[in-house]
Amino acid sequence: MKCWDCLGAGLDDSTLVKQAAAVFVINLLRRPERLQAVAGQLDALNLVWHRIDAVDGLDGIPRDCGVRFGRTVLYGELSPAEQACVLSHRKAWQTFLDSDQAQAIFLEDDVALGDEFARLAIQGLQMPEFAAPVKIETSATRRKDVILLGKPFPEAKRAGWAVHRLHSSSLGSAGYVLSREAAAAMLRRTRRIRRAVDVILFDPVPLLPWRRAAVLVPQLVWQIDTENGTDIGEGPRRPSDWWRKLARRTIRRTKLMLARLIYRADPAATPISHQTTPVAQSRSLRPEV
Repeated sequence: MKCWDCLGAGLDDSTLVKQAAAVFVINLLRRPERLQAVAGQLDALNLVWHRIDAVDGLDGIPRDCGVRFGRTVLYGELSPAEQACVLSHRKAWQTFLDSDQAQAIFLEDDVALGDEFARLAIQGLQMPEFAAPVKIETSATRRKDVILLGKPFPEAKRAGWAVHRLHSSSLGSAGYVLSREAAAAMLRRTRRIRRAVDVILFDPVPLLPWRRAAVLVPQLVWQIDTENGTDIGEGPRRPSDWWRKLARRTIRRTKLMLARLIYRADPAATPISHQTTPVAQSRSLRPEV
């Protein structure tokens, strides 16, 4: 097993010289079977990776976590599960910044990896100029979702890959890439937390430069356990008042309308649907265009 944390050696940058991107796997101590599954995939690709001990919502949120959790009028407060998830990702971002790596891939432990994942870790991405997360994950359960992408960034092109600006929401945080600048920006943005980590990462707000995100096409990671939801505590609690539901629906539709307007104004924009073919049949995870 090429996990330095599991070997008790910590994160040794000298072992990662053959990889342009460090690989971090966020895993609960009480879910060793998930760790074994993703470890088998990474080891088969001959990649060095680092385990991040996830914060467990069932154990309660530590008081000295260094962030403040708030609530919103429309969405209420985050559940312990959502709070633990944000803290786990923050822990991974800080571990990355404590290393000397220029960029890192962050994985949750319930993913399947495409054949091109090793090339991504070894070669890395030419990241967009703006400091934003790059999503590399698709989901097996969001069958009808369509995400709206802008034209590819020329500086981020590699053979067979393209990085596109994300215009619409694409929730999920099971696989993404951050540069050092993006990781530092995410830590600053999450000193006070009101929304779930995937909303913070991949729910861009049109016309707000600090709420930008990007997507790698084709996507190389598949989250395979989305039916059962989070595994770090009880699920989200949302206020069920009719006016809050109406307001949330109105905001979603308004954001989507703005995203579509921006998308249609971009002559090189691209719609892509989430992959629905099982990984076993399509290891490349190439989305339908």
